[in-house]
Amino acid sequence: MHTVFVIVEAIAQHPTLLLEFHPTVIDKLLPPLSQLVSSTAGDTRAQSLRLFSEMAGLYLNQEQFDPIQHKNETQKLHHITLDTLLPQ
Repeated sequence: MHTVFVIVEAIAQHPTLLLEFHPTVIDKLLPPLSQLVSSTAGDTRAQSLRLFSEMAGLYLNQEQFDPIQHKNETQKLHHITLDTLLPQ
């Protein structure tokens, strides 16, 4: 698990990559990270929440990721956040 976090962290530190490959990141990386937030292991929870918030924060910044132009990805991000991180 540690190796996967190191790889995802390396990707998260390159905003250009995250913006260029935003459909892949939102579809393939963010959902598993959001699910790991509910892990019983404290380190896993903390690391996955930190990585999720770093990457999601980039997409929620209107200057770099226009929510109108990327409406579909923005809706997916909201869905992941509401359904997985903040379930009712």
